[in-house]
Amino acid sequence: MTKKSVLLAIVLIVALSCVYAQSFNAEIKASPYSLQYIKGDNASFLSKYGFGFETGLRFNFNEVFSMGLNIKYSNYKYDESADNYHVLYVLMPYIGCTQTINDKWTLTTDLGVGIHERMLGDMKESFVGVNLYLGAGYAISEKVSLTAGADFGLCYQSNSCDFSADAMLGARFVL
Repeated sequence: MTKKSVLLAIVLIVALSCVYAQSFNAEIKASPYSLQYIKGDNASFLSKYGFGFETGLRFNFNEVFSMGLNIKYSNYKYDESADNYHVLYVLMPYIGCTQTINDKWTLTTDLGVGIHERMLGDMKESFVGVNLYLGAGYAISEKVSLTAGADFGLCYQSNSCDFSADAMLGARFVL
């Protein structure tokens, strides 16, 4: 698929989500620690340290199912490179499921597919990647929940495959 087709699919998903959604949430998450593993044709690399942040909108269709759109940034440091490895997840649509445990606790699973902009020094390329988020939320009020979880990513590049794991802390706001 070309970039225009992916962008058109994202716009249609967001438009349909807005029309049929019963409620909307905004989310903000930060990753104080991230890990990335790159497996190439001839070598493998493990990041020394990483961090990032994510923001997005969630369109809820009922008490369980939802769709959303996220933008995420990750920054990784490798011993093998003087430059940091930057990853920008551009308008990543996802489908999700939230299970309510009681009036305070929820469990969330989100599966997203989108374009990943990968930057290292002067090199900049775009690839399609997949992310899976598993987390829990604790409601501190009717409109605000604190969230914690892990985000796992997979991206196939020309000559390598990237795996990432991010510890995510954040908040969800009912709009």
